[in-house]
Amino acid sequence: MIQPIEHKMVSFNGANLLGVKANDDKLYVGVKWVCQGMGLSEGQIKNERKRIQEDIVLSQGGRYFILPTNSGNQDVLCIELDFLPIWLAKISITPKMQQESPWVARALVEYQLKAKDVLAAAFLPKQPQSQLEILQSTINQMVIQEQRVKQLEQNQTHLQRENETLRQRIDTLDNVSSIGNLQQRFNEMVRKYARQQGIGYQSAWRVFTIAYNKAYGTNLTAKINNYKQKHGLKDLSRPAYFSLTETLEDAIRVIDEMLNKQALVAQ
Repeated sequence: MIQPIEHKMVSFNGANLLGVKANDDKLYVGVKWVCQGMGLSEGQIKNERKRIQEDIVLSQGGRYFILPTNSGNQDVLCIELDFLPIWLAKISITPKMQQESPWVARALVEYQLKAKDVLAAAFLPKQPQSQLEILQSTINQMVIQEQRVKQLEQNQTHLQRENETLRQRIDTLDNVSSIGNLQQRFNEMVRKYARQQGIGYQSAWRVFTIAYNKAYGTNLTAKINNYKQKHGLKDLSRPAYFSLTETLEDAIRVIDEMLNKQALVAQ
């Protein structure tokens, strides 16, 4: 949907024209302001609004925008700037107009020749004039460029960390890939975590249990005890429990995350 993103009053030939920039990257001008600026009567303004809405060519450039006015937000008929000369060319300078309203005839000529360029220039970026403005513009560009470089550096650092994380995970999988089954691989990953942390094997299991409970919002010890009681088992290790309940992949995700966090801390 085409909507205005900027509007301003532009001084031209002793009058103020409403210029509008829309999100289609096109410029528009308020029809009423052009008509009033040329000195047209209310009846003539009404006729021109009708012409723009009904003419087969001009209707393609006419568009209503909701814009703030002295009476609040209202639908304002505007015409695309490229259609402005076409519209004005359709307003004939008749001998009667030259005789009864010569100021309108003179204004119409000025609008036909210059209004489009003045309105377009009003929306162009202001060009620096003095040496100080040129210097300030250069500094601003340097600041923007520096910000872009910093952002690129941050992005590169982030990518490097992601690549390192991926490498660590691949190394982890490579180091246990020779183990025959998931349960054995899981055991080896816990042993690796113990070696990395410099703690005992049982301590590593306790850390894993805490992480597992937090990750899945559960109580692993209670679940293992319930499983043993239900199936009349005397002993049941954590790896065996995960294997019997087909949740080894969930457990591996947790220990993999633990190994990955340790790898990041070591960087």
